[in-house]
Amino acid sequence: MLELTKDWIKKEIAESGVVYKRGENIFQLGSYFLKEADFKKRSFQYYIDGNYGDYDVNIDFKNGDINYSCTCPFYSDGCKHTVAVCMDVIEQIKRHHSEEEMQDPEGSISETELLSYDEIKRQAIDDRKKSAKNESFDITLGDTYKGEHLITTTRGKQYVVTSS
Repeated sequence: MLELTKDWIKKEIAESGVVYKRGENIFQLGSYFLKEADFKKRSFQYYIDGNYGDYDVNIDFKNGDINYSCTCPFYSDGCKHTVAVCMDVIEQIKRHHSEEEMQDPEGSISETELLSYDEIKRQAIDDRKKSAKNESFDITLGDTYKGEHLITTTRGKQYVVTSS
């Protein structure tokens, strides 16, 4: 059975070293969402917040091989989105195996193991702060200090900020 590793992703899936690095960046920023995971069938479906739209990435392990596809306009399925998702699949599989080992015989989870609303909120804020540290912006100043200024992210998204 194929074992998915970052090295294998870099050599066998990523179209180039640049694509691998871009995919790694998407993975670190968490710009994706796991829609569905079937660990028995080893099938994973993701939603990606892409630069020019939203894309679907599918990863399936069948017959000792990996099948993957992405709906982005890149000329190959070995795009940055597929790289990012494959990196997350590695983490999902590790987490799933850890959870299986930790479960009691009935497989139930006690309420004390679940995160509270405040813990979830704190984790979301901490994750956002972490990703904000990796972001950079270009600032185009307006005509005056007070007024509108344009902020552009490295991904090309633009925001108008008004100071008063």
